Amino acid sequence: MKQQRRASEPLAIEQFLSAYLLLGIGMVLAVVLLALEHVYFKYVRKHLAKKDSGGCCALVSLSMGKSLTFRGAVYEATDKLRRHRCRDPLCDTHIWRVKHELDMARITIKHLEKELEASGYKHRKQQPLHVAR
Repeated sequence: MKQQRRASEPLAIEQFLSAYLLLGIGMVLAVVLLALEHVYFKYVRKHLAKKDSGGCCALVSLSMGKSLTFRGAVYEATDKLRRHRCRDPLCDTHIWRVKHELDMARITIKHLEKELEASGYKHRKQQPLHVAR
């Protein structure tokens, strides 16, 4: 028996419209979600940081990777620094070298402050920046 070759039948206009309708709805939904995210980060977070101290909105904000307050972001960063362990010896060496340079810079600053005081210059003591060791 011979197989009959049939050309594919053209799609009806309703099938084209339904595909483009779904695509359009998806694009509109993506734009709406993007706009809501922009409004949240630009305007709403400032007010939530003042009102909601550690409540459900802070949990949502933390799950997005950002804390509501600057202090929360600092605590999060210092916690990560304390728990960071290099698996690569090169990384570990680099961190040791940077910490050593920081310690040497602190020693140099103290030495220069003593020289300034000896020459009669009085300076205001500023609170040192806290760096996780």
